[in-house]
Amino acid sequence: MEGIRLSAAELVRVIEEAGLSLGWSRSYQSVLATAVGVAFRTSGLNEEVDQIAVDPAATEELANQIAETSIALGHAPRTAGAYAASWRRLATIACKWKLGGGHDPNSRFWEDTPDLGDKRTRRLGKTD
Repeated sequence: MEGIRLSAAELVRVIEEAGLSLGWSRSYQSVLATAVGVAFRTSGLNEEVDQIAVDPAATEELANQIAETSIALGHAPRTAGAYAASWRRLATIACKWKLGGGHDPNSRFWEDTPDLGDKRTRRLGKTD
């Protein structure tokens, strides 16, 4: 499952589709969109042209870097943790979306994939 990469535009698409499917509020979608920017900046990637890894190993490593970098920039530990948790959640769903064919316009990914509405990261990580 290594090497799964998505562009910022694809991640925004995941946020929008998940928002519709799972009933996420616009404010929650904005939080996840902020996590995309934080993840790209932390990785030193350009949101306009680069892709970012969303496979589980890369997600966890980047989430830890996000938290460390946020604290080093003067953010409160709770804020840093929220950025990291948001990235973990989005990347976990985005990885499943990519592997499950969600990027295909004819896909029934959002209808056929269980447990995506569960906001607990550990639960998302256990779903096949």
